[in-house]
Amino acid sequence: MVKVGMVMERIRHTVQTYWQKWQAKQEKNQVRLEAAKSMTRGDYRLSRKGRYEINQTTHRLTPAGKTTRLRHRLNITIIILGLLIIGCYIVLIYL
Repeated sequence: MVKVGMVMERIRHTVQTYWQKWQAKQEKNQVRLEAAKSMTRGDYRLSRKGRYEINQTTHRLTPAGKTTRLRHRLNITIIILGLLIIGCYIVLIYL
């Protein structure tokens, strides 16, 4: 009986943690969508549909927005390079 209670408590804690993370993510998305609604078309395009943080007064990306954009570009570059390396190995093995 003690083990069942401990397991149930662990499951409840896991579900509660997941729910809190999910709610925080939804709130963050809602804030991003609300910020995107107040943007001009140029700002909306610059921030890639509200994905990157933009300064409303200067209409330029903030340092955090630039960092996020650079991280996104580097991740895509790493994935493409990885696929190219795998492709080269496949070509060299089967030639």
